[in-house]
Amino acid sequence: MYVRTCLLLVCAVFVSCTGVKHGHDHHQVSMGAACPLMVKALDAVRGIPAVGLAVTVYRKTDDTWTKVASGVTEKTGEIHNLMTDADFPAGFYKVKFDTKPYWQKAGISAFAEYLEVVFEAHGGGHTHYTLPVLMSPFFQASGAVAISQDEH
Repeated sequence: MYVRTCLLLVCAVFVSCTGVKHGHDHHQVSMGAACPLMVKALDAVRGIPAVGLAVTVYRKTDDTWTKVASGVTEKTGEIHNLMTDADFPAGFYKVKFDTKPYWQKAGISAFAEYLEVVFEAHGGGHTHYTLPVLMSPFFQASGAVAISQDEH
């Protein structure tokens, strides 16, 4: 039952990433030139956006990961404008969500230190990405909403 509930919540995260938010079309915001990579984090324990979650983006060069951007989730659990299109060339990226400090701040003991999502950007052409994360102290789920610029 717990697994089914978590899967339903993950589906809700994906659906919410394509909905209308705050009087603007979220799809258009994530597709804007200044926002090729957006993250959205939800706290599954309290049923709220994960506010204040630190996120760091790395690009792989040879066998080394280089930090290229960082930010902290806002009141919506989102971070927009992590990087521009010019700062986001094709290649491999790792997005690190610092989940343990988030839970410690909430007074909750967590199992995992962090969550990392590693992916290849622009493998099939110029694409904009939204990375939704659903978090609890002992369960984390992530995915991607990838929209090709050629589709618009």
